[in-house]
Amino acid sequence: MRSLVFRAVFVGSLGVSGCAAPELGEIPARCSDGTCPEGYDCIHGVCARPGTPIPITVASLSQLKGHDLRVIPQAASALVTWQTYAYSQEGQRFTGVRVRPDGSVSQPMELVSSFVADAESNEPYYDVAATPDGDVLLAVSAAPLLGDLSPMPRLITYRATLPPEGQEGSGVQFGAAWPEERRMPTIGFGAVSKPKFLVREGLVQLGYFQTRSDEVLEQTIGELFVINLNENGEPLASEPVAYPARADLPVAVSVEAAFSGSTGTWWVLDSERPSALLFTNEGIPIEKGLLRLAVGGTVQGSSLLYIKPSARAGDKLPSGPVAGGAALHRADHVLG
Repeated sequence: MRSLVFRAVFVGSLGVSGCAAPELGEIPARCSDGTCPEGYDCIHGVCARPGTPIPITVASLSQLKGHDLRVIPQAASALVTWQTYAYSQEGQRFTGVRVRPDGSVSQPMELVSSFVADAESNEPYYDVAATPDGDVLLAVSAAPLLGDLSPMPRLITYRATLPPEGQEGSGVQFGAAWPEERRMPTIGFGAVSKPKFLVREGLVQLGYFQTRSDEVLEQTIGELFVINLNENGEPLASEPVAYPARADLPVAVSVEAAFSGSTGTWWVLDSERPSALLFTNEGIPIEKGLLRLAVGGTVQGSSLLYIKPSARAGDKLPSGPVAGGAALHRADHVLG
């Protein structure tokens, strides 16, 4: 992987204008000393026309997978999180910074540093969610450790208490919200699914896609496994429920998105051949197929809005080249 720099776009003016420097054209130039020609502002270290959105550097990393970047709104800032990997110089860590509306970036905060991953296996998946009191829940799924004879992936949730705004250097208090890791069924050794949080009023749900072989039907059965948690991330007394999804799915389909709507909860499964699993308020599961490579967007009334990306060329993979525009679609649930 190549070295990457995170950037986020904020509009704001940091600095003053001056007239000592020569006139600049439309292309922004650096203003490390904070001064710019007349008609330009120094915005995040760049001379640009007032109001121009200028990216800011959030962090510089040697390796990063796109799905490992998360942005969580907070009361006075946005929490940007990522993970570093077991094989990297930093080791396996889950880290975050606060990005404020003026573009300033806090000191890095280690959200979870105790999770152990196998450097020879695929990188873990994770998801984060904010609790009503401002803490953060972080769920991690990962392959078995070296020497573990069980093929079952590992799943666990942590709770992290962040320091007050402006005191990020004082450190994060974190701990496992579960007494031990949960081992998840799979038909492939180390085949790991991506977990997903859904925060509702007074309830947090964690979805994970598991697979098993049905010897009677002689096929692979995919199930959305939903764990009900309290706002501390602790499992509730009720047993988790596994809801059947499509048969003959790949062994490591991920839970890509989750939304709560007026008619129930929507869980979007799979990134290549996605479908939406709706659990109505009456407790009835209904699965709806989505267009290939669709990306879940939001819920509006009794409908799921999703994006059909631009057409892919070549092998038509999510990472392939594209042509044309994207389109907004909807999956409706008709009230009976």
